[in-house]
Amino acid sequence: MDGSSIILGTVLLLVLVLMPGMAVTLAVFPRWKQITFIERLGLSVIMGILPELIIYFLNKNAGVTITFATTLSSILLVTVLSFLVYYKRRSK
Repeated sequence: MDGSSIILGTVLLLVLVLMPGMAVTLAVFPRWKQITFIERLGLSVIMGILPELIIYFLNKNAGVTITFATTLSSILLVTVLSFLVYYKRRSK
């Protein structure tokens, strides 16, 4: 493994975990002053695991196979729905 593939893998992993996690924290705490940036970042890492937990739950209970497509669709679904909730709550 060369250095560029390690850096690329690290960046992709951070994006795939932080992107849905940040979207969920924005949906839960829509105003930036409600929590500090460090708290939002920590919650983003924890909430970023949510799409993978949804796929695991569906695999064990509904027989959905874990593939690249199901994983990507769950990440996109959680991210898009969270941003929609965020924009809806911010418009009030």
